[in-house]
Amino acid sequence: MFKVIHTDKASAALGHYTQAIVVPPGHAFIFVSGQIGLIPGASDICDGHSAVVQTELAMRNAQAILREAGADLKNVVFATVLLADMADMAAVNAEYASLFGDHKPARASFQPASLPRGAKVEIVLTAAVWVPTGAGDSAPA
Repeated sequence: MFKVIHTDKASAALGHYTQAIVVPPGHAFIFVSGQIGLIPGASDICDGHSAVVQTELAMRNAQAILREAGADLKNVVFATVLLADMADMAAVNAEYASLFGDHKPARASFQPASLPRGAKVEIVLTAAVWVPTGAGDSAPA
């Protein structure tokens, strides 16, 4: 569905992501606001939980939003992973990779000064879905 870009003329991916993804014409974008490790219906962060557990919860929340918009993780073309402590990157990356499987969206990861509600992880996703424009339209292979 999406074209994965790779060139040896730029630095290689250091984690579970690709250098770039091209979204073909006929797609609409879904921008998922930053998700943290909140349990749906609760207003408090999962205090004391590891960055890995918070990653799983944030991704579960993002998946629910994507599904409501008619998409899933396979439609994600770009992710931003914000970490309270970059020392958690390897563990968070392993959980992130297990959730995405073979799909590797483009990604940026960084450590801001702080995250909402003392979260250890915040994840922002951009997805793309095929939008038919008329009779006989079919999604690109």
